[in-house]
Amino acid sequence: MTIAVAIEGVIIITLTDSNNQNDTQKESFFGDLVSVFDSFLYACYGILIYYLIPPEKEKEFSFFTILGFVGLLMLTCFWVFVLGAHFIGFEELEAPTP
Repeated sequence: MTIAVAIEGVIIITLTDSNNQNDTQKESFFGDLVSVFDSFLYACYGILIYYLIPPEKEKEFSFFTILGFVGLLMLTCFWVFVLGAHFIGFEELEAPTP
């Protein structure tokens, strides 16, 4: 139920942004699509966790261990996408300024 409410909120923001006519409408629409896609992936993640770890087996698993494995997966696999986006010019990768 809460995931559906979150997705509805993103859709409402998308519709509100589409009513505002300005120079960055294409960029705003792309950002809204990314938000909707992110909400969909979060919903899939929540459903997958619920089915892989049912409530009756919840005490057998450590949630921090699951988050640790998610972080390890991000560290080992998804940096390739960040570097790819940098090299094709989609995103600029730079060190933060102090």
